[in-house]
Amino acid sequence: MRIYSNTLFFLFILAYKLFLPFNAFGGSIYENGLKNYIKDDLKKFLFIKEKNKVKSLKTIDRQNNIVEINTERKILIINFWATWCAPCKKEMPSLNHLAKKFKKEKLEIVTIASGRNSISHIEDFFLKNQIDELPKYRDPSGKTAISYKVIGLPTTIIVNSRGEEVGRILGDIDWQKEEIYDFFNALLKIENI
Repeated sequence: MRIYSNTLFFLFILAYKLFLPFNAFGGSIYENGLKNYIKDDLKKFLFIKEKNKVKSLKTIDRQNNIVEINTERKILIINFWATWCAPCKKEMPSLNHLAKKFKKEKLEIVTIASGRNSISHIEDFFLKNQIDELPKYRDPSGKTAISYKVIGLPTTIIVNSRGEEVGRILGDIDWQKEEIYDFFNALLKIENI
């Protein structure tokens, strides 16, 4: 019984630490400006309570070069996924469509295959599913995902033009819906970029 209660206590503390910065309704400028767009799939969106600059986004490209992605001057959508993750693979074509839809806007989508994902598996998946608008970045060690407090895949993190996390979505959603487009159009309007 003692081991069980210690385990529960540890899990509670871990969950508290991981989700402390998040709130379904935190009252930020983003929540107030976007709450009318939170419906259907976007009910999974967790607004961040505190303004925190995101860590420098370093990842690995197709040629195994370390790439640092600028997290400012645009809205950044960071999607952590894996080639072995069924929900990740399900949402990726609609995320590609979102990238096409907002191609001319100050909005960038960065996909990062976290964990053991060979570049050949990533390229095969992209080719098979006609994904041509998303980058093929990797995080083989999982260090980037850990630094962003990713606890499951897929996880999508929305970053504002000042490099601060607005919120995140845990799990897959269909990015190819009008309410998603409305959400990002409203976010672009709030950011005034």
